[in-house]
Amino acid sequence: MRAYLTQDSLNTIVAEMVGMALDDTEGVTNAIKRNNDDRQEFHNQAMVRMLKPIDSQPNFAMVNTQDPMNEVIEHLPSTGS
Repeated sequence: MRAYLTQDSLNTIVAEMVGMALDDTEGVTNAIKRNNDDRQEFHNQAMVRMLKPIDSQPNFAMVNTQDPMNEVIEHLPSTGS
């Protein structure tokens, strides 16, 4: 695989696929809309639960739970080992 790596260790096959994906303007538009819709739904659901989501534009969200970290972690599902 080393023959297919670029100077920045980016796989040239992946780089080619990224270029093809970016040429798919309909797919990019749909992905942007899906991200926006999902982010808004997360925001709505957080507000219903009296949480305070922090406004964001990227495809991730932050919430100020107003609780200590160890209490929040207790409510998260365990991935197990």
